[in-house]
Amino acid sequence: MSGSFIPAAASPRPVRLAARLCVAAVLVLYALHVLERFIAEPLLPVFRAVISVVDEQFVVTDARLGREGPNEALDFRANLRRPAQIAGHVVYPFGWQGIPAGEYEVTYTLGGALQYSALLLIIALAWPARRAHELAVRLPMCLLFAGALLLIDVPTTVIAELRHAAENMVDPRALSGWMIWSRLLAGGGGISLSILLAALAINAGRRYSRPVSR
Repeated sequence: MSGSFIPAAASPRPVRLAARLCVAAVLVLYALHVLERFIAEPLLPVFRAVISVVDEQFVVTDARLGREGPNEALDFRANLRRPAQIAGHVVYPFGWQGIPAGEYEVTYTLGGALQYSALLLIIALAWPARRAHELAVRLPMCLLFAGALLLIDVPTTVIAELRHAAENMVDPRALSGWMIWSRLLAGGGGISLSILLAALAINAGRRYSRPVSR
């Protein structure tokens, strides 16, 4: 028995795998480009709810699809719920007791939001399956994992940017734990997580599609 996560005997030849990755990348990236708006729009209330639950300091006042230059984007607008202690200072909400009205705004391109899900799907589709039942197990798991990646990345990135904007008002050098997490994701953590989840889906498809021995 091989000690690798995916059995070595099932590993395809490198050249063939590279070709399959290229084909899968074209298909997945094109499909996500065409469908990105239909994927993102129903998730806006979900993102908004997750942000409000995870970070009680901010309330999202608006979440919609917008544009950042030529790209479709998620546009979030928020304000502090109440005066908050941030970077050692008290920061007041916009419009609070004579403070001018305003709001914090965070824009996240749809391409950026979907990048980790795209990598997961590319790997999972490119890796060969021994039988159709294996794909029938693998692909639903990939869709579940892709949704999980979106719920991990988008809300935490928005929270990090909101915190950073509030911190900059009192101390431009401040760096919250949320921003460290966001930079960790952007610096390779999100890619590593995508690869790990793809491997889990591939392994699960192989394991749960084996014929029952008698």
